[in-house]
This record gives sequence, structure tokens and C-alpha cells, in this order.
Amino acid sequence: MKEPEAKITNTNQRHILICGGRTQLNYDNFEKCVLEVLSENNLNDVEIVSGCCKGVDLLGEEFAHKHDHPVVQFPAEWKKYGRGAGIVRNKQMLEYIASFENSFVIAFWNGTSKGTGYTVNQAKKMGIQVYIYHYDENGRITGRM
Repeated sequence: MKEPEAKITNTNQRHILICGGRTQLNYDNFEKCVLEVLSENNLNDVEIVSGCCKGVDLLGEEFAHKHDHPVVQFPAEWKKYGRGAGIVRNKQMLEYIASFENSFVIAFWNGTSKGTGYTVNQAKKMGIQVYIYHYDENGRITGRM
């Protein structure tokens, strides 16, 4: 896979992986959660990393565009990796953000999504800070874990 070209304008820029299931969440509630984490960390200059899937990934891209943040996309290469493409992509995204200091993950997880669970667990093993928001079967964000 070709390395993504990040538009880094500042060495203080933080790289944030926003990930989660494919359930469609309410954008306004999603945005409040992301802004909450950015505010807690006093961040304005961020790059959003996306796995390009429907649901949370695309909400992250929408957030980035709305707030004028650059986006680095990691689409899964299904033809190359087959059924394992999602996990390969998730590893690539984590390796990418781990190559920068003070990067972190904001995960929206229903507690059962295997891909999101894998990403959260791998990030923690790699020493990457993870913020997790839980959502229910109706796509309502119910709180931070």
C-alpha cells in the first residue's frame, strides 16, 4: 500500500484516528463527543485518520471537512487482502498514528463490533490513548466508557 500523504502544516499537529461501527449515528451527537475530546486536550490543529467505511468513519471525515481539518484515508484493500483487509487496514492506521507523538484514537463502539474492538485493544497494547464512546442498538450514543 502506498503511504498516505498527510498535509502536515505544523509539527504540533495531532493525528487522531476516529473509528467505529457501520451504524449511522446522529452527526450532532457525534460532533459533540469529538469536540469534547479535542477541548479536553486543548486541540485545534488536528488531522483526522479514516478507514473510509460507512458509519463512524465517514462521520469523522464529515467532521474534518466541516472544521477544516485534513483527512488521511486508509481504504481497505479487499482485492489484495481478501477477508482480512479490514484488520490489515486497521493495523496500518494504528501504525500511522503511532509514528507521531501524542496521537490518539476516538472510538465509537457498541461493545460487539469486532473490528472496533480489535482496534481499541491493539491501540491500548501499543500505548496509544483511546477515548471510547458507547452507542446502543439504535445508534444512540449513551456515554463515554
